Amino acid sequence: MKRNVFLAMTGHLNIDMVLKVNRIPTEGSINVTQVSEVYGGTAGNFSMVAAALGIEFDLYSAVSEKTHSSYLNFLKSKGVNTSNILVDGQDRGPICYAASTGSDQVYYIYQGPMNRSFLKGHISTDTHYSYLHLGTGDPEELRYAVDHASYDRAVFDPGQELSYRYSNEQVLYFAKVADIAILNDIEMDQMHALTGGKDPKSLFRNLIVTHGKRGSTVYTAKGSTEISAMRTSEIHDTVGAGDAFRAGLYLGIQNGFTLEESSAIGSVVSSMAIRKPMAEFSYDSRTVLKTFSDRKHELMGGV
Repeated sequence: MKRNVFLAMTGHLNIDMVLKVNRIPTEGSINVTQVSEVYGGTAGNFSMVAAALGIEFDLYSAVSEKTHSSYLNFLKSKGVNTSNILVDGQDRGPICYAASTGSDQVYYIYQGPMNRSFLKGHISTDTHYSYLHLGTGDPEELRYAVDHASYDRAVFDPGQELSYRYSNEQVLYFAKVADIAILNDIEMDQMHALTGGKDPKSLFRNLIVTHGKRGSTVYTAKGSTEISAMRTSEIHDTVGAGDAFRAGLYLGIQNGFTLEESSAIGSVVSSMAIRKPMAEFSYDSRTVLKTFSDRKHELMGGV
């Protein structure tokens, strides 16, 4: 009998070296005001928030034992199931260098073990997932998961890797198999270029386009819905805000909310997450859902 789990999350667990700067330069040199080493990555940021919210998920990633032992222990202390993470004893990483002003970022990443196979032969065939989240990672690895995992719905969320890891053929493949896609405004343009001018809204059955501090737009067969960001004056850093949004999105879906409502819940969680370092996220699902209920009209424009 198969084990049933709500979500399989794939993506990076990065050691982030964050360089605080006053502006993002296009060339030359610039002064760094602060350097910090933090646990991050798309799947890592998601996991820190999702664990606090009580989302049921398995985490699939690949890391170096040399650089990530403490990170794995931290995730375990948060209640994250790390048994499906491939731990490499040779390489280092993945490590990401992020220059951040607090509201804008640029990233440089060393993939390390994430350049190896972390899903082929590793994704559980004894578990059935309601959702398979196809996050960052080698597109062919994600394709293997689509073909071999047991799940109801797939979510395509390539992130910044869309610009340098995907071909036209791969994008069109995931467009066919994905029930939901998540892209930001820049990735929408990249998707348009990769597919030879096709409108991403016509490729996916359901599409969430995130706009940073401007919120998001949800496209379904019923039409489009604008979701506002939830404003906060307490901003520690916006690095990982999108990953927190996804945790809120799945919190909503897991609790039976519509895709539009779940995206608004994502706005709530994203706003809460940027107030402190991501590793310190401590809001629970009851607080999040109460905030959503109180501010639903504001976030969804009366929908």
